[in-house]
Amino acid sequence: LITSWPGEYITGFAEVSSSGMKITVELKGYLDQYAPGEDATFPFEVADGTTVRDVLERLQITEELAAAVIVGGEATDRERTLAEGDRLTLMPPLAGG
Repeated sequence: LITSWPGEYITGFAEVSSSGMKITVELKGYLDQYAPGEDATFPFEVADGTTVRDVLERLQITEELAAAVIVGGEATDRERTLAEGDRLTLMPPLAGG
């Protein structure tokens, strides 16, 4: 059991070490169903050295579903190491016709 923010708990994940840091995750479109609560934008605690790929795994979002990865307003790849206070935005593939 870990906390995503003081007073909030997410089950089913390994415990975060005391050297954790807080980021903000924003899930766009239908990815909001992977949020740990009702809000598609939420604080999330991660360990130092965590990458975007690690967050995807913890939220159980496949790489195919997270077509666009944005950190701090810039498109990035899944190997980017996150820093304290980062805002990670994940967007699904665009579809239409």
